[in-house]
Amino acid sequence: MHKGNEEKNVYTSRPLAPSPHKKPGRFTYISKFKQYTLLFLILALLILTSWQVFLYVKTMSNASLAKEDKTVSSRPTPPVIHYQRPNFEAGIVFPQWSSNSSTQVRTNVSTPTPQSLTAGIRAAHALGYHVFVAPLMGVDTPADQWAGSIRFSTYQEEAQWFDSYWKTWEPYAVAAAEAGADQLAIGTELAWLQQHAPPGLWNTLITRMRSVFPGVLTYNMNWTSLNQPAPGWLSNTQLAIIGVSEYQPLTNDHRRVDPRNIFGLWKTRIKSALDAFSLHLRKPMIISEIGYRNSADTLYKSWVPYSTVSQPDPTEQAAACDAALANVIPDPHIVGIFFWGWDGVDGFKLAGQPAAGVLNHWYTSPQS
Repeated sequence: MHKGNEEKNVYTSRPLAPSPHKKPGRFTYISKFKQYTLLFLILALLILTSWQVFLYVKTMSNASLAKEDKTVSSRPTPPVIHYQRPNFEAGIVFPQWSSNSSTQVRTNVSTPTPQSLTAGIRAAHALGYHVFVAPLMGVDTPADQWAGSIRFSTYQEEAQWFDSYWKTWEPYAVAAAEAGADQLAIGTELAWLQQHAPPGLWNTLITRMRSVFPGVLTYNMNWTSLNQPAPGWLSNTQLAIIGVSEYQPLTNDHRRVDPRNIFGLWKTRIKSALDAFSLHLRKPMIISEIGYRNSADTLYKSWVPYSTVSQPDPTEQAAACDAALANVIPDPHIVGIFFWGWDGVDGFKLAGQPAAGVLNHWYTSPQS
């Protein structure tokens, strides 16, 4: 989620963010994903190491629905209602990059094993969830760098980096396949490499991923990429969906926005850009990550986990989440949305906040 030049971090529980200079009919495979809607989540597992696995498990409403199933009534059986309940969770695996001069992606002694990822996926399946696994790159040094900063000056260096990345990521892709994960991202927020590395290196990576993972493949780009020309390799037919880490600010200062106005801002500045990108590539989009901090200025530099000047404002946080969901749910070009995060995620925390009720409302409401 690294989205800014001014307020980056090394990554504590989550890296910050990059600098904000960023019908035709339904796709044939949208209905499949709309069935279980890529909406989710309760944070189920967090391992904060150079490779980390996070599982978000969204369990709201299941108990109440189960109770309703047991209710005895003399009235006629009502028609079946299909709900857009979240039944996807995300497992996020963190590789580690040493520095701007290194072509090596590595793990360290604290790295969870692929077997740990397998166990997490199977635990999620046992709870009835589908699973989406994505890698997020950590950077050792310099401290203010993030995945989008990874760059090289020669093709040889780029090729070495892609080979190392695959060597490190492959065991986890294999584990995801063996455990039956439904969806896998080939990379996340690699902004510079996405635009400048030769397409052949990306297509080779996609081929390698496909050779071990039979499920849905995605690439999760950063929101700033929506304002750039789409690289040709994103049209690779093996990539079924394009993900976006969506932290676009909706204001240029710390002011609080009237909650009644957030839906329109979101529609104009974010939904329109996502729809245009989807139509250009002729592929559906998912919001692979989005979050709003609990502060009055949550729409300003939305990637920052804490405000330095504004007070906590759970109402504004809830209104921002509501605006995102109200725009996404009916949009045929956006087939899912993953919120960051349930707990242990600084100011983005949803647990115990009004925003959790907003997610519960949307995820349990009948959808046409």
